[in-house]
Amino acid sequence: MTLISILALGIVKASGTGNRVSSSIAQKSQAQMAALSGLDIAYRRLATDLEYEGETCTPFEAASGSVEISLTDLGGWHYEVLSQGVAGSAESLVCSQAIARQWVFTYPLSVGRSLILRGEGRILGDAYVKESIRGYEPALIAGNLFMAGERDVRYNTENEPISVDGNSLPHMAGDVYDLAPDYEFPTLDLTDLRQKAIAAGQVYSGRVRLRDIDLEGVVYLENCSRTPKLKNVTIDGVLVLDHVSVLSVESDGYLKIRANDDACQNVAILAPNT
Repeated sequence: MTLISILALGIVKASGTGNRVSSSIAQKSQAQMAALSGLDIAYRRLATDLEYEGETCTPFEAASGSVEISLTDLGGWHYEVLSQGVAGSAESLVCSQAIARQWVFTYPLSVGRSLILRGEGRILGDAYVKESIRGYEPALIAGNLFMAGERDVRYNTENEPISVDGNSLPHMAGDVYDLAPDYEFPTLDLTDLRQKAIAAGQVYSGRVRLRDIDLEGVVYLENCSRTPKLKNVTIDGVLVLDHVSVLSVESDGYLKIRANDDACQNVAILAPNT
């Protein structure tokens, strides 16, 4: 009986030690993740604010760890970033150097209101969306998505963004960035472009179906009674959709537009209220 009692006490003691070791490992892991999250937070803040000096925050949804971020300006756009993660009694300190670069407004697609992307739609680069976005695979954004204001971005287990503000995303090859500087859209006067399209005989209205055609200059769609349908259309110039609610490219065809500065500088599609 004495021997059995000794063995039982030994097992209880060993079990308690194992629990303490597991807790210690978990705290160290959380502290390290908090420190690495602090680096990512600092990089994103620097992208919009070169005066950013650091902060203390809780990077996880559950308050299981905190991080203290501090920055030192080294000059020449170079910064030293210190991120100290704390979880329980564990601490993790990560040091990094960053070269800050401000946001550059060179988005292949800029949407001043909301965007729905589905079917075989592809954005082959970065996109800016001012209000909401919703999308479904196999639609794809090949670059990063930049959004104004603070957003609730959710990720899957592979750290891929899958939703924004509760709306599903198309497949994302890049990342989602909120708090992007507000992108001011110019007030559009389409009168001159419409006159160019009239001169070229390229103003379309009513029921519009364009198929297997190559066009140059300004192509102008307005007052469409039904959703315009395009298939195998190539435009060397600019496409204008004047209060056209939806544009459809047939799934077994394509729409290709090559911007031409003679038609409209630095723009391939102008689509207010679309």
